[in-house]
Amino acid sequence: MKGKIIIHIDNIIIQLPEAIRQAHERIIGDHKVPAFEKIFSLNDSDIHTIYRGKAASKAEFGNSLLIVEQQEGLIIMS
Repeated sequence: MKGKIIIHIDNIIIQLPEAIRQAHERIIGDHKVPAFEKIFSLNDSDIHTIYRGKAASKAEFGNSLLIVEQQEGLIIMS
């Protein structure tokens, strides 16, 4: 059984060819990569584009958190 660190490193190694291709497209080729294709983090695959409608920055990158309290008093996070 693989340890968590080895699994984490393996996941990063799997993403490297695509990350290199995207970097080449964006930096060398001066082309835009569609947001749905972009790798924002090699460490966290849940990072995605968040459109918040701010004037200074239309898009941010990160995780969104939804916290809801039910009538029974239960707090749900997703």
